[in-house]
Amino acid sequence: MRELVLGHNHINDEGLRCLIPGITECCNLRWLGLTGNEFVTSAGLRSLFEEAVIRNLNGLSLGHILNITEGLDHLVWGLPNFQALQYLELEDADIDDTELQICRRASLPISVAT
Repeated sequence: MRELVLGHNHINDEGLRCLIPGITECCNLRWLGLTGNEFVTSAGLRSLFEEAVIRNLNGLSLGHILNITEGLDHLVWGLPNFQALQYLELEDADIDDTELQICRRASLPISVAT
């Protein structure tokens, strides 16, 4: 499986934590779409970024997720687990210049659409 699009599935933190072992086993996964899962919080994102090891993931979509700010901090710390990440999509994410700087320091190409 190369793409896993789980957008708009009402996934919450517990659901995301349950998916992590399976996601980690997908060695060919290139794109993970979590857009629109508004029940995922920074705690769920922390679990994803700290526990999942998805070395071949090129793209990650996190649009329409609330409290993305703290989640981005966890992403920066978890980047060694996402060595191939080249594209971070934050469509309609409520972020400001501080969060954008976090991504830039991590050298992440990001797409922010409102």
